[in-house]
Amino acid sequence: MELRNYQRESVLAVYASWRANKNTPCLVLPTGSGKSVVIAKICEDVLRWDGRIIVVSHVKELLDQLESTLIKIGINSDKIGVYSAGLKRRETDKQITIGGIQSIHKRSTEFLQHGKINVVVVDESHRINPGLEDSMYSNFINDMRASNSNLKIAGLTATPYRLDDGLIYGEGKLFESVCYESETEDLQNEGYLSPLVGKKSRQEINLKKLPKARGDFNSTDMGLRFLDKVEKCVQEIILQTDDRKKVLIFCCNVDHAEKTKAVFERYGKTCGLVSSMHANRDQEIANFKDGKLKFLVNINVLTTGFDDPDIDCIALLRSTMSTSLYVQILGRGLRIHPDKKDCMILDFGDNIKRHGVLSDLNIKKDKEKRKTIAAKACPKCETMCSIAIKICPVCQYHFKAEEVDPNHKDKASDLSPTAKVEKLKIVVEKIFYKKHLSAAGNVSMKVTYVGGDVQINEYVPFESENQWALTNAERWWKYRTGRFDYPRTVDEAIDRIEQNELLKTVDVVTYTVQPNGFPKVVRRKFRNL
Repeated sequence: MELRNYQRESVLAVYASWRANKNTPCLVLPTGSGKSVVIAKICEDVLRWDGRIIVVSHVKELLDQLESTLIKIGINSDKIGVYSAGLKRRETDKQITIGGIQSIHKRSTEFLQHGKINVVVVDESHRINPGLEDSMYSNFINDMRASNSNLKIAGLTATPYRLDDGLIYGEGKLFESVCYESETEDLQNEGYLSPLVGKKSRQEINLKKLPKARGDFNSTDMGLRFLDKVEKCVQEIILQTDDRKKVLIFCCNVDHAEKTKAVFERYGKTCGLVSSMHANRDQEIANFKDGKLKFLVNINVLTTGFDDPDIDCIALLRSTMSTSLYVQILGRGLRIHPDKKDCMILDFGDNIKRHGVLSDLNIKKDKEKRKTIAAKACPKCETMCSIAIKICPVCQYHFKAEEVDPNHKDKASDLSPTAKVEKLKIVVEKIFYKKHLSAAGNVSMKVTYVGGDVQINEYVPFESENQWALTNAERWWKYRTGRFDYPRTVDEAIDRIEQNELLKTVDVVTYTVQPNGFPKVVRRKFRNL
């Protein structure tokens, strides 16, 4: 089967991790980038190796989608089994099994009586709670490991973090590290994903002191706040989407969704409703995909496993504190379609402002992040932009100094907003690699890019004990060498660079100057050696 470059690299990264006895790597691929194709390629290879593989997911739509992909790439349907109560299938004797975790987590023996399982792939792996040892996922995987100590596992997700537990990988967690990650912005620039254009709502929803439940906003209380403005919100959606083809709407709860649907219909608009409480879910989705419905309202259902490429508007009639949920929602609009120029995001719940745009998310310090502003609205065209941006990418409005970063409006005299956000470039003439010891005693490889009179440094932490930093160092090496046998020390990295292992070098460096005066590399343009 033919793969895109990043899909091929992601599969190879998994295999490299397995060969290095890192048996539980995680792949991070944006929604719409073709995770099912990557999984299908792994299934195809396991079949070629005469092994057995189980792919685990949590919604039947993903199971259906993956089975279709496997058949499409030419795998004989006799080799494929599905185990899902929702799909009314319980097949356990195939080389490839696609299973719903709710159905299979207590059925390990049914699979093992036909032979050991060699590979388990977990789709939407952010669903695994790393703090729960006695979960459906962990119980099933432990049963598989008990019969095969060399079991290989891989996770795939667009969001490798959870609201309550932070990153889903690292020490003490099922997934050891991220072996490969594709950035949303890069795939958008390459034409594989659709651009998103966020718009600030003109409705002011009172979200102050909104009660919380299980780490997120309480859906009942949140629904009451949004119900106060349901009429005006629907009016604005209709007005803003006159030239849009399909509009997917996320509501707070069933009562809010039903009233929202009723208002659309009162205005003569075709609108469906999907929730776990409504029996006609499949038919409503089919009508929406066939173009019989322009508007589709849902409650926590169509965040994963829903694939409709010509969705060109998403309306968030809800708020969330979960960056993962926010990214999954926006992911519904990332798929490309010939008749689609972009996907508009109508945000009525300050979500973009809270979490940021997809290319500039802040996920490391959730508590601190929620106290700050992560995005801002252009005063001219109302497009939501990254907090640090200086010029609106849609209407070219030039933000005033006090508008560049509202988080620092009280410190405007102390900072240089222009220097902070302006992107500068140098054409790289020389690159130097040197061992560096920080004041805190941390060892890294100092990379110095020289262009004219400008020198820009970046630091590659091959010896870091921090999993996130180490993953970035491994990614740095893999992209430049195409190899997955990463250096474990800075001395080894420099020695191998001197032995000409680099296949690519940096041609142009784009950087910004931070408030502390130090440059930060934000993009590199490469050329082959």
